[in-house]
This record gives sequence, structure tokens and C-alpha cells, in this order.
Amino acid sequence: MKSIKAKITVLVIVFTVVTALAVGAISFLNANSIIDDDSAEIINRSCYTTSEEINARLMCVEQSVDTFVDYVMNNLTDLDAFSASDQSVDEFTEFISPSLLAAAEHTDGAISAYIRYSPDLAYPTSGKFYMRNSLTSPYEIVPNTDFSIYDKTDLNHVGWYYIPVNNGAPIWMSPYFNDNVGIYMISYVVPLFMNGQNVGIIGMDIDFTLLEEIADIDSVYDGESVFIIDSSSNQILHHNTFEYGTMLEDLNEKGDVSPIIEAFKTGKTESDELYDISYNGEKYAASYRVMRNGMKVIVSVPASDLNESTDRLSLAIGISSLIIVIAAVVIAYFISRSITAPIDALNKAAKKIADGDLSTTINTVTSRDEIGVLSKNFGIMVSQLHDYVDYIAEISNVLNGVAEGDLDFKLTRNYAGDFEKVRKALNLISGTLSRTMSDINNAARQVALGADQVSAGAQSLAQSSTEQSESIQQLSISMDELTQDVAKNNESIRDAFSAMEKAAMGMAESSRNMSDMHTAMNAISDSSDKIINIVRTVEDIASQTNILAINAAIEAARAGAAGRGFTVVAEEIQNLATQTAEATKDINDLVENVTKTINNGKVISEKTDKSIQDVSATTESIKSSLHDISVSSEKQSMSIESVNSSIKQITDAVQNNSATAEESAATSEEMNSQARVLRKRISIFKLRESGKEDT
Repeated sequence: MKSIKAKITVLVIVFTVVTALAVGAISFLNANSIIDDDSAEIINRSCYTTSEEINARLMCVEQSVDTFVDYVMNNLTDLDAFSASDQSVDEFTEFISPSLLAAAEHTDGAISAYIRYSPDLAYPTSGKFYMRNSLTSPYEIVPNTDFSIYDKTDLNHVGWYYIPVNNGAPIWMSPYFNDNVGIYMISYVVPLFMNGQNVGIIGMDIDFTLLEEIADIDSVYDGESVFIIDSSSNQILHHNTFEYGTMLEDLNEKGDVSPIIEAFKTGKTESDELYDISYNGEKYAASYRVMRNGMKVIVSVPASDLNESTDRLSLAIGISSLIIVIAAVVIAYFISRSITAPIDALNKAAKKIADGDLSTTINTVTSRDEIGVLSKNFGIMVSQLHDYVDYIAEISNVLNGVAEGDLDFKLTRNYAGDFEKVRKALNLISGTLSRTMSDINNAARQVALGADQVSAGAQSLAQSSTEQSESIQQLSISMDELTQDVAKNNESIRDAFSAMEKAAMGMAESSRNMSDMHTAMNAISDSSDKIINIVRTVEDIASQTNILAINAAIEAARAGAAGRGFTVVAEEIQNLATQTAEATKDINDLVENVTKTINNGKVISEKTDKSIQDVSATTESIKSSLHDISVSSEKQSMSIESVNSSIKQITDAVQNNSATAEESAATSEEMNSQARVLRKRISIFKLRESGKEDT
């Protein structure tokens, strides 16, 4: 959908349709709500009116009976006198009978009126019963039922009496059909009590058809119908379709009336809403009300009758909405046409201009709205485009000249708007490019000269780098040989250091052994000294023994023959002493020789120990020196390796420098060549002379 006319038309139609639908829906909902409320009010009011009219009729009966009851009780002052004899009962009955008849005659719809006495106070047939065959015929006295032939529990025959008595209060009996007169009747019965004792009952029967007539008149809706439901059960007493005695629950067989049955159970005397029920295959809206006699009135209206108004309203709203939509479509068409016609004209003119036809003319729209202003401005734009074409032609010529190398140009037309900026920019470009090209030309010349110098220097640097590379390679070879010699020297030093460590260990072991020997020599010397002392002791013993032997010989000589044995002994002892002395002398001489030898050995061992210690100290010094030499050698080896690595780096750097120099030479040659090409290219431009203004 590209047309504005179509967009406006569709927009207006959519807006109108949505608005009409919304207004129609709101109107329908509001009207439907109002109709529903009105329908509920009408049905509830109809139910209320019907029940009140029936209540009014029932109230008349109640008032007639209650008035007669008051009359009877006011005149029945002495119950003992009343029940004393049948005559007193009859006399009292005759006294009140005119009033009973008058009450019946002045009560609309009354068929009968009666007073019956309790069989416990009076004879079984006592009382008075007036009845007529129709509402127009006169009342007649009819025979009373004989209570003596029926039991009190026989409700079919005497229930009309004992039910009110047992209830103890006035009661409306359920409607019944009287076969004697052929009338469908309903009875209002008041039991009479005095001092707690039942006296009898007073009742009045009315024609039930009067209540049915009230229920069947003044229907607001065509299909409206009224139910009259019994007070003690959900039995239907009246309806224009269902028979008397039909139970309300039976309607669920072909429908659903449970909502209103459930409402009865709540005990409410009237409904505050409509109940959706169905029977006989049709849906109804129903309302109910409980009458004063306990019976319930239900007013039901077919849902179709209620929906008839809604359908008419829906049709009216639909037709109105359709008329509004049609009118909106027509209005939208003319409005969109008035808006889009000038736009179509402008669109066609814009299309011609876009195709390059600037000779087109614009028919200015006479309206003063935005479209008129747009048309006027569009016409001004077309006239301006003619000037812009001239601007573009001049600019195109200048740019073509620039493409051919002519930078000495100047725009002379008076440009308007943003084209003035273009004119100034092109004039500025002319001067700027001229200066730039001149600077580039000069720079190219300088680059060419510099490139020649760089090329010569690069070639010289390349030759020097080559020579340095060869020298460094020789140095690298020498350093490699030196590294190998140092490595061998390190290995020899490590071997000497290892041998020296072993020698130092042997010298240390010899020093320890010599020390042990010196200690042993000292122990031997000490032992020799002890032997000498022992020998000297033995010499002293021998000398003393010799002296004792001499003394013993002297004493034996003195003893004579008795002492000869002692003399021999003394001589032997002297001999032994002499031998001992000689032996000790020899031992002493030997010990002195041994001592001298030991002393000489001690001196020699001390000298040897000192020499070994000196050798061990010298060995440790040599070992320390060798260790220092080994460490220094390792450091030298590492330094040589570092120097060797540096030499290799220098070699690589020199080789790189040589390669770089060669590349620089080649690059400078290329730069020189490019500079010549650049100067050749720039020479084609016609440059503006310096000093001209860039305006």
C-alpha cells in the first residue's frame, strides 16, 4: 500500500469502523444492561403485583373470619355453661349464626362459612355450616359431619378440623376439589381456644379460581405465565400448562428449575434477582414471592420475549454503525483526494526533475495549508536548480582541467548557498595543490640527491662490513682454538688437583702414623727409664745380698762347725749376688744403649714428623693454589665462551649490516629511480604562480 490516498482512506475507515464498533458495543452493552435491569424490574414487579393482589383477596377472608372469631369469643364467656347441655350449645349457635352468614355474604369469593365445636365439649354434629353452589347462588345450611364415626387420625374425612387444632394457630389449608359442589376451593381455618382448651374451629372456603384469575391477568409479556405453588410442598396448584398436583421437581425431566427450588430453601420471601430456568424445552427468566398464606407465586417469562428487545436494539445499533461507516468512507475519500491531488502533481514534477528535465513548471497550489507552502517552496527549488546546473557545469570544467593537470584555475561565478563553499574549497585546492606539487618536486630533487649519497655510503659500508666480517671470522677461529686449549688446561688442572688431593690425603695419613710412632718411642723411653730404675734396685739388692752373705759367712765362721752350712749358703748367696750384680750391670749397659738409641730415634722421628707436617702444609698450599687456578681457569673458560658468543653476535651483526648496507644501496637506487619518475609525473601539472590569492 504505497498511495497516501489509500493510506488515509484505510486509516479513516479503520478508525471509523473501530470507533463505530466500540461505540456500538458500549451502547449495546449499556442498553442490554438497561434492558436486563428493566426486564428484571418488570418481572419482579409483575410477581409482586400478582402476589399482592392475591394477598389482598386472602386478607379479606382472614379479616372476615378473624372478625367473626372475635365476636364469638367475646360472647362465649362461660365455657361450663356452654358445654352443660346440647340446648345451650344450640342456643349459642343460633345466636351467632346470623353474624356467620353475614361474614360469608360480605366476603368476595366465599363459597362456605362454618363453625364446628369440639366433640369433647358438644355433641358430634354440633355447629353451623353455610354453603352455596356458586358465587351467585344463595347460602344454604348443610348437614354437619358426624365426628363420632371418624377417628381423629382420619385426615381424609376430619383433617379439615384436626389439622388447624393440632397447628394451634390460624392456617390456610391446601386447595382441594369439593365433589359436592364441584368447586376448587381453599380454606382459612382459625382454631378456638379458651383457657387452653379447644372449643372448636371457625373457617371459610373461597373459590380458588378467583386466585387463578388474578394470576392469569395483566401479563406484560406475551409468553408470561404464573405458577402458584403449595405452601407445604413444591406442588403446583395452578399453571396454564401443568395440571394441578404436578410437582415442581417433575419439570426437571425436560428442563431445569433447580435454581428456583434452591432459592425456596433459603427461606427468602421474595427473589432479589431473576433465575434462569427451563421447562418444556424452552428457557425462562423467573421471579418468585411468598404470599401470606405460605403459598408461592412464580412469574416466568420466555427468554425469547426478553431477547426480542435486545435483538431490535442490536439491529438498530448495527444499522446506525453501518451508516456511520459509509458516511466516513465517503468523507475520507474526498478528504484524501483533496490532500493527495496536489501531492500527485508535485510527485510528477519531482519525477521529471529526477530524470533530468529541469524545464518543468510547478502549478502553485492556492491553499494556505502545508501542502500549499510545500508547492510554493518546490517551485522556488526548481528555479534554483537552473542556477545549480550552471554551477555544476563550471565545476565540471574545472575538475576536468584538474584531471588533465591544470591546477591554475579560479571559479568566477557568484555561487549561492552551499555552492559558495564548494567554490572557495576548489580555489583553495588550486593553491594548495600547486604549493604541494612544487614542494613535492623540490623534495623529489632532494631525495634524488640524497639517494645518490646514501647509495655511495651504503656501498662503502657494505664493503667495510665484508672486510670486518672476514677479520671477525679469523678472530672467531682463534678464539675457538683458545677455548679448546683452555678446556684442555682445565682438564689437566682438574687431574693435578685430584692427584694433589690424593697426595695430601697420604701425607696426612703419614703424619698421623709418624705421630703415633713418636708416641710409641716416648712410651719405650719411659719403659727404659723404668727398667733402669728396676736394674738399679736389683743392683742394690745384690749389693745388700752380698753384704748379708759376708755377714752370714762371718757369723757362720764364728759359729764354727754349727755354722758351716750357713757358710756354704752364704757363699752361694754371695756368688748369686755377684752374678746378679754382673747381670744387672750387663742389663744396665744394654738398657743405656737402648735408651741412647731410643733417644736418637725420638730426635729422628721428631724431625721426620716435622718434615712430614711441612710437606703436608706445602701440599695443602699447592692444593689451594691448584683450586684457585682451577676456579680462575673455569672463569677464563666462561669469559672466553662469552667472548666467543659476543664475537658470533658481532659476526651476525656485521653480516646483517653488510646485508642491510647492500639493501640500502639497492633501496637508494630505487628511491633515485622513483624520484625521477615523481619529478617526471609532476612536470605535467600547470602550477599556479606563487603570490596569487586563494579566494
